[in-house]
Amino acid sequence: TDPSCAARLQPLPSACRPGPSRGSMKVGMRVVRGLDWKWGNQDDGEGHVGTVVEIGRQDSTTTPDKTVLVQWDSGTRTNYRTGSEGAYDLLLYDNAQIGVRHSIVICDSCKTHGIMGMRWKCKVCFGYDLCTQCYMNKKHNLSHPFERYETAHSQPVSLTPRQNLPRIILKGIFPGAKVVRGPDWDWGNQDGGESKVGTVVDIRGWDTESGRSVAWVTWPNGTTYVYTMGHEGKVDLKYESDGQGGFYYKDHLPKLGEHAELQRQESADGHSFQQGDKVKCLLEVDILRQMQEGYGGWDFKVAEYICRVGTVGTVRRITDQGCVQVQYSNNIRWTLHPGALTKVNTFGVGELVRVLEEMETVKRLQAGHGEWTDSMIPVLGQVGKVTKVYADGDLRVAFGGQTWTFNPACLAAQPAEVDASLVRAENPINPGSKASTGTRGLIPKRCSSSPPFSTVFALHAFSYRRLHQWPFCFFPKCVSTVLVSSSTLSCSMPRCSLLTARSFGSSANVCHHVRSSQQALNHLGLCLCMCSPHH
Repeated sequence: TDPSCAARLQPLPSACRPGPSRGSMKVGMRVVRGLDWKWGNQDDGEGHVGTVVEIGRQDSTTTPDKTVLVQWDSGTRTNYRTGSEGAYDLLLYDNAQIGVRHSIVICDSCKTHGIMGMRWKCKVCFGYDLCTQCYMNKKHNLSHPFERYETAHSQPVSLTPRQNLPRIILKGIFPGAKVVRGPDWDWGNQDGGESKVGTVVDIRGWDTESGRSVAWVTWPNGTTYVYTMGHEGKVDLKYESDGQGGFYYKDHLPKLGEHAELQRQESADGHSFQQGDKVKCLLEVDILRQMQEGYGGWDFKVAEYICRVGTVGTVRRITDQGCVQVQYSNNIRWTLHPGALTKVNTFGVGELVRVLEEMETVKRLQAGHGEWTDSMIPVLGQVGKVTKVYADGDLRVAFGGQTWTFNPACLAAQPAEVDASLVRAENPINPGSKASTGTRGLIPKRCSSSPPFSTVFALHAFSYRRLHQWPFCFFPKCVSTVLVSSSTLSCSMPRCSLLTARSFGSSANVCHHVRSSQQALNHLGLCLCMCSPHH
């Protein structure tokens, strides 16, 4: 490849600025016409793809707020509505070009590590994920409903099964397309002359910064070079004749601008920020780095301090672009993406709190705040009562007969109506009982969140020691103690998750759901809740 191309394709400096992004919209995204489209064949026909090259803003006379400027692969360049007049002209086809990555997620079809772009998660099969290309190419069972994750930090959107849904052929600058110089061409006569037509041989990502964002083109003189097609919002080419890039389900793509507007100033837990709020960042450093693109820049040392220590900061102000400026101790002040932050609750003596479930997160946050010991494993995910508030903000929390010191970042407020049995050590298991000896059996206990005829059972694959760590049913709103043993099973569930529903015995409904934590990924806690359908 041409060294000059590598010299140009360098990451732009990040800053919290209105032009290149608004909420989750950024230049470089690849789009197709949407449900409110009324602009004829400006895009060269349905299925043709374009690139967002400018985000509208209030002070712009050419690209107003709630609109974007799109450079279509065909060469046309026009503004479209992304919430203006209540209309959404475009659908987001791909956001890998802006660096969106699900770092620890593997596509279970093509086996790509670290899915780039949107993530598609099966709601039937546990832990089954697809990348956009595999999802659109009918991989996995078409009768299974999926969830769409637009970014690594966004909330999932439930989708209907793909079975019998129409697909549209994706067209544009893809392998096989014939291309010429485009609007951002800056390569002299590298193509052999202005009228020369090249052939696209591949679409790739630019290093690890962006995905499917550059095109490899072979020119008539035999040379092959790489050109931008979304990387940093630049478009070096336009087509003379298009190529096909696969398919897409129109009904399953997000409206461009809709989610950006809804999530613009919301925190990771869905709450808006105000000046003076106490906040923390619970993200891993690599995920925070992705989110900071366009939201205040990047400083690895500061990020490590904020993420790994779980430091609490104070919201100083909200910028016009929705960024959150946070003041930390040691004179550190940093502007952050609102989705990277979670509000820190302030607790008082006597209040009920619930401990986070993920052991690795709690261990990380406990550093310098009471520290961590494996003896704390049984209280993960459990409800306790605050007995003391220390001067530095740390809390002393009681769980039955035990008390522990916690970083408040490890805790969440718990509604007062929660059954107090969650805080007391009721019905302890005796080591000599059937449940502790490994004998198979079911010990029923009434489920207090269900009608009187409902009965709850638990099936645990642990010894007495492990069984005692999970003494409660983890189905939402169920606060019953459930104690049963069984043969060994295996599981990699990161949290309680509703899997399926089927009949048990003659007529009862059974909810199968699992709760496990990082400390026991190879052990299964399975609750079988026999109850009414509305449990």
